[in-house]
Amino acid sequence: VVPAALGQPLTAIFWTMNLSWLAIAILGICWLQLRTKIGWAFPGMRTTREQLAYVTPLLIASALAAAQEQFGHLLASATLSTADYADYAVGAVRLPWVGVWIASIASALMPDLVARGAVGDRSGLVELWQRGVRKGALVAFPSVALILAIAPDFIRTVYGTQYSRAAWPFSIFLLALIPRVTNYGVVFRALGNTTASLLFTGVGLTANIVVAVGLTLLADGGLLQFIAPAIGYAAGYYVTIVVTLVLMARQTSLPIADLVPGRLLFPIAGLSIACGVGACISRVLPLEAWNLATAETAAALRCLIAGIVFLLGFLGGGFFFKVFSLGERESLLVIPRSLSFRRARRN
Repeated sequence: VVPAALGQPLTAIFWTMNLSWLAIAILGICWLQLRTKIGWAFPGMRTTREQLAYVTPLLIASALAAAQEQFGHLLASATLSTADYADYAVGAVRLPWVGVWIASIASALMPDLVARGAVGDRSGLVELWQRGVRKGALVAFPSVALILAIAPDFIRTVYGTQYSRAAWPFSIFLLALIPRVTNYGVVFRALGNTTASLLFTGVGLTANIVVAVGLTLLADGGLLQFIAPAIGYAAGYYVTIVVTLVLMARQTSLPIADLVPGRLLFPIAGLSIACGVGACISRVLPLEAWNLATAETAAALRCLIAGIVFLLGFLGGGFFFKVFSLGERESLLVIPRSLSFRRARRN
């Protein structure tokens, strides 16, 4: 940010970013050595080979995942006009808080997953992973349902009415988020089989390219050509999930239905869909007739109304129909109980 504010060229900004991360890594290693008071030790050849065998497939899989994320932009920039590509680039985004939530769950579970995998407790490993799936669904499903219900108004609120067409790829990218309730690769990493990550990432990238390019060639202009890269991304992601679950079933000797049981996800999904339908009511409110300042203001008000309706419906329905487990209900009640305790202490 600082070099950009000073008007430095893009190359200087990249060098600054890379050198900053390198400095952070060196400081982290030094801090680790000081805190643990363990002398500097260099791994032997056997340990080095084991680490390389574990890390190399992950590095390649990370590169393929990055290619899958960016292929749609590459295809869109090559086939769309400048104005259409601007609309596509605005809509080709994911909900950042969902990714942060899923990554946090995976980081919290990883040590226990590795410990259970090391002793061969695969049933315990899958059970712990399923708890992470449930926690991920509690944020992913309602987020997708709400934002999908207000996608056009959301785009107008954030980017302005000139980018209204971006709601098409944005909605497709939202649909691709539905199965993103967990980090599917953590089970393979915990079991030491990182080659599986390389396999399902490569298959997903291939499906993305085939579907996106195929639809682009068939479209010959129009809406289909505009959304073809987004459809390719969604198709590639769904193929990745299917291949991952098949490999996971073989790795754990469990059927796919037992890996992701419906009893964990269907209640949350059903409640999210019902609340999303209720939030759609805000889209028919004729707020422009109230002589509001701009169309963006009307869109922002509709988003606010939809968010309030969705939140009340999701929390109320979750408690009333007992969709939330006992532990989840206790977690949700922490904030109001804390506020009431502080108020009582002041009184």
